[in-house]
Amino acid sequence: MLQEQGVPLDLKAATLFGCVLAQQCRTDELLKLIAHMQENGIEPDALFLRDILARLYRHYDVDKCLDFCKHVLSVARCQ
Repeated sequence: MLQEQGVPLDLKAATLFGCVLAQQCRTDELLKLIAHMQENGIEPDALFLRDILARLYRHYDVDKCLDFCKHVLSVARCQ
């Protein structure tokens, strides 16, 4: 998606796209974004996760948000 838009991937761009995906509750695409970040050597930081979780929280309960965090960590560990 980022390449289609012609946007260079950095943490700021990934955070903005991640917030849009979280607002639309598209968690599968969020995980793909995080995997793509890892491939490019971009580590999701605490602010990235905070912004994403703040938007997911509107759709999910706390347990679902924690599950998402676990998925993020598992994607990061696999890279």
